[in-house]
Amino acid sequence: MPRAGAFYRGLQSARTARAAVALSCVACTPASDAGGPPSPTPRPITAIVQLGDSFSSGNGAGNYEEDTCRRSPDNYSAPLARELGASYTNASCSGARTSDIAEQVSAVTPDTSVVFLTAGGNNANFARIISSCFVLRTPNSCEDAMNKATAALPAIEEATVEILRAIDTASQGQATAILVGYPRLFAEHSYLIPPVAESYGAGATLARLQDAADALQERAAAQLREETSSARFLFASTQELFAGHEPRAQAFHDNEEAWLVSPFSSSDVRAWMHPTAHGYHVEATYLRELLARAGFAIPASPASPESTPLP
Repeated sequence: MPRAGAFYRGLQSARTARAAVALSCVACTPASDAGGPPSPTPRPITAIVQLGDSFSSGNGAGNYEEDTCRRSPDNYSAPLARELGASYTNASCSGARTSDIAEQVSAVTPDTSVVFLTAGGNNANFARIISSCFVLRTPNSCEDAMNKATAALPAIEEATVEILRAIDTASQGQATAILVGYPRLFAEHSYLIPPVAESYGAGATLARLQDAADALQERAAAQLREETSSARFLFASTQELFAGHEPRAQAFHDNEEAWLVSPFSSSDVRAWMHPTAHGYHVEATYLRELLARAGFAIPASPASPESTPLP
C-alpha cells in the first residue's frame, strides 16, 4: 500500500489549482479568444527583489546564509531567480515588522521586474500566538494574544498599503509586486485549550484571524491596482495551497506530512511553524505558474504532480 505521502503528493496538482481560486490575479493575461486581439508578448523577468519577514527569508528551509535574518537559497523566490537567470536581491529578514519592510524597499529600483513579499505577521505577534496557544497551551494568554493580533489588523492593512506604494515609487511604476499570504498554521478549527471543561476555541479563532489577514492583504493589493490604474499588484493566498499539510494541533501528533515545521519536531525553535524546504518548493511552483499567467516569460517545465499549470 503506498505511503500517505505519495497520496498527498498526488493531490498537489489539484491543491495548486484550487489555490488559484484564492488568488487575486486580475493582472493575469488570458489567452486570446478566436478572432480576438493577440496576447501581449510575454515580458522577461530580469531582476527579482525579495522583501518581507521570516516567511520570505526562508526560515524553516535551512541552509541559511547567516543566522540573523535567516535568508536561505531554498526559500520560494531564489529558485525562481536561478531558473530564470534573473538578478536576485533578498532583503527580507526574520522578525521584520512592517516598519522594517518599509526600509527594505530601498532594494527596489526601476530595473526591478518582480517584487515578492510577506508582511504583517510580526506586527500581529505571530510568535506569541504559537507559544501561548500551541506550545504552552494557556487559554488566557492565548486569548489575549489573539485579541491583540485582531486589534492590530487595521494598522497592518494601512502599513501594507504604504509598503506597496513605496514599491511602486521606487520602481517608477515598473515592478509587479506579489504579496504572498501566510499558510494556515494548523488544520483543526475544533482545537480547544484545555480540551475539557472551560476551554478557549483557539483553532476557530486562529482560522478567523488568518482569514481576516488574507482579506486585508487582498484589499491592500486591490487598492494599489485602483490607485495606479494597473494590474501590477497581486495577492497570492497560500492557505489552500497548504491544505492537508498543516500540522495537527494536538500534542505529540505525528506531523510527518506537514509542510510547516511543527513544534517540538526540531531543536531549531525559531523554525517552528515556518515552511519546510518542501513547503517553500511548493510555493515556488505556485508562484512560477502565477508569473506565467501574469504575462511574464516563463519557460515550460516538464509536467509533474507539483508543476501543473493554474487553470
